[in-house]
Amino acid sequence: MKEKIIFISKDALRKDALSCYGSTQFRQKNLDELAAKGTVYHQFYTAGGSTAMAFTAMATGQYLFTSGRKLYDGTEKEIEGYNLFDDLSDKGYSVHIAWDKSYTSFAKSHFNNEGKHTTIHSLDYIIPHHSAHVTGQFDDLTYDDNETEIGLELVKNLFDGIASIEGKVFLWFHLPHVFRGRNSYDSDLDVFDKIIGMARERWADDCIWISADHGQMNGLRGKFSYGYDVDNPVMQIPLIAPYTEQIVDFPISNTQLSEIFGLKPLEHQEFVYCETAYYAQPMRKMAIVHGRYKLVYDKHEKRFYLFDMEWDASENLNLYYPEFFDTDRRVWYSLNQRFFYPHWEEAHKEKEILMAEWNRVWKNGTFWEELKQKAKFFLRILYMKYKSTPKTIINIGK
Repeated sequence: MKEKIIFISKDALRKDALSCYGSTQFRQKNLDELAAKGTVYHQFYTAGGSTAMAFTAMATGQYLFTSGRKLYDGTEKEIEGYNLFDDLSDKGYSVHIAWDKSYTSFAKSHFNNEGKHTTIHSLDYIIPHHSAHVTGQFDDLTYDDNETEIGLELVKNLFDGIASIEGKVFLWFHLPHVFRGRNSYDSDLDVFDKIIGMARERWADDCIWISADHGQMNGLRGKFSYGYDVDNPVMQIPLIAPYTEQIVDFPISNTQLSEIFGLKPLEHQEFVYCETAYYAQPMRKMAIVHGRYKLVYDKHEKRFYLFDMEWDASENLNLYYPEFFDTDRRVWYSLNQRFFYPHWEEAHKEKEILMAEWNRVWKNGTFWEELKQKAKFFLRILYMKYKSTPKTIINIGK
């Protein structure tokens, strides 16, 4: 177990945006150096498609369907049982969480599992300050280097303060979607790398872990955000850990942070899961991963999806149903006669395995709970459809 554990995560960070995962568009020198001497995890999954849900799974070591929470509404109670931060505190660590000030005020109520002895550092806005968006126009979001330097100074002060603490220290520093002075997802990856470099100046490389809470859709299927999907750009997240000569060739979950930090041995889970909402909410999706296969259930559509993630990395081919509807010819066709796929027999077996697991873990709310949430969702859609343009851009939460 390390004397210092420095965990740096970034909101809405896709793993394929990082050069250590093969990106040629972005380059991160410090991160590449950590990856070269450490372990890069290629099958690391978030348990929750939004920040507070992901944080809940990370802190408690529980999947969300076991948490007892039924709604994502800002009144979430602390989940009883194991808590990563309390475990670290019991092992003698001085435990620290650092968030942007706006996140502390908003999402803490949706998380509420920060531990009994944790010091929370609320940084004074390391997010950008955007003017109101005008419908139909591009925003003027020129980089502001002075603002970025102000944000970096806040990070420097945080790091200096934590580095001065003697003995065992755990720090979880979570960066926002976009860092101060920048404008969009991925526009601040050089700043992210600079912050990693600042951490390396204060702590040894073998004390630093890098990850994310979840990814984002990045334009896939016309979506540019997160929180409502379990596609791999959202669900598969980066993890760079300071372990050498370690091969992890099986799916693991961010519910396993205690194992990832070395508090206990890393175990192979047969299934890993990701959800977008709690069990009584109508717009819930659940994904279950078993080896190379992933089963998805869309509660709103009442539809299943089965993907072979090795054969079909983009998740276009739904192997669950035996036929598909040709929207041009307006007729049904057999799927296996239209698409060559050499593993149909294996896929059918996986479908049975995954469906048995889905039946074991899936649950709904009561009739009245479900009816109430559907009504609230319908009213929300009407409100969103007819409301005026918001005065501020919201950078946090779901």
